[in-house]
Amino acid sequence: MHREPDHVKNFILGFVKRVGFVNDQNMLSIEGRFGPQNFELILRTYINEYVRCNECDGFDTILPMENGSFTLRCQQCGSERSVADCCNI
Repeated sequence: MHREPDHVKNFILGFVKRVGFVNDQNMLSIEGRFGPQNFELILRTYINEYVRCNECDGFDTILPMENGSFTLRCQQCGSERSVADCCNI
């Protein structure tokens, strides 16, 4: 996905409204129980919002912060779109 681990972590924790942390082995621990289907839904939501290009459906994207907000920029087709701050979902 080529995203900052903190960005993914903040999205997941904000989505599930739970407390969690990344341990020394870069594994995310979340308070509570989640089945594989729940976690798959969360990751699909993240990918659709912060990774996949809406124009060409490509995944070769970057997510730079510009002027205080994130912009999803596709490396395949060159399209850009603003995305919400993952902490304010």
